[in-house]
Amino acid sequence: MSSYSIVYTTLSTEEEAHSLASYLVENKLAACVNVHAKATSFFMWEGKLQKEGEVVLIAKTRTDMVEKVMVEMKRKHPYDLPALYSFAIHKGDQNYMNWVDQQLL
Repeated sequence: MSSYSIVYTTLSTEEEAHSLASYLVENKLAACVNVHAKATSFFMWEGKLQKEGEVVLIAKTRTDMVEKVMVEMKRKHPYDLPALYSFAIHKGDQNYMNWVDQQLL
């Protein structure tokens, strides 16, 4: 039985997020990608507090594909230092997980 993960990142615009989401799904790296607009991120950058509007992207994939997904996300990401995280899915609907498997490489 496969194990599954989600991969998380943020981007500046919906256009960037839609482009990356389409790339991941079309290339069978992610079964589904959620794009959540209008997030606000607070962080320190070059010694100054930043407050930026961002778009959250969550890609659903198998755990054995996480490294490849993250490499491609980083390669296509416009940020110099993108936030890229993966989270293991400990439990999910088996019918949905079967569908995820069918969508991926």
